[in-house]
Amino acid sequence: MYGDQMSYTQLLEEFEACTSEVAFGLKTPSNVSPRPGVTYLAELHIICSVGLTDISVDGTELMFSGAHGNLQRLARDFRSFIEDTYPNPPSSIYHSHIEYYPEHPFLAESAVPLILCPEEYFGRLRGSIPLGPL
Repeated sequence: MYGDQMSYTQLLEEFEACTSEVAFGLKTPSNVSPRPGVTYLAELHIICSVGLTDISVDGTELMFSGAHGNLQRLARDFRSFIEDTYPNPPSSIYHSHIEYYPEHPFLAESAVPLILCPEEYFGRLRGSIPLGPL
């Protein structure tokens, strides 16, 4: 998933404020055509429910669901990424992985892995899919 500082900050704020369900649209790049078989994601849903955080994709929707505390832990990962990357992105490619590993403290085993990337470096990540899980 790639974005600029404002979009990642908005996502962080939505995670921190979520107490039930929130959905919002995602911007799609105007200067990059998707590879064959790739669809840009158009909407993001955050659902505060129970259990470990699941990350899933349904058509053009990216969904995060889980207990409030586990969503907050994911929000801390977003905050760390924002603080480490902005306001001056490093000269080399910077990205952050959010993915399940055995006994992960807050991600469900079924969670789709994500790679967060500053928008200005998106084109350098081989095989990148904008605004979506990798």
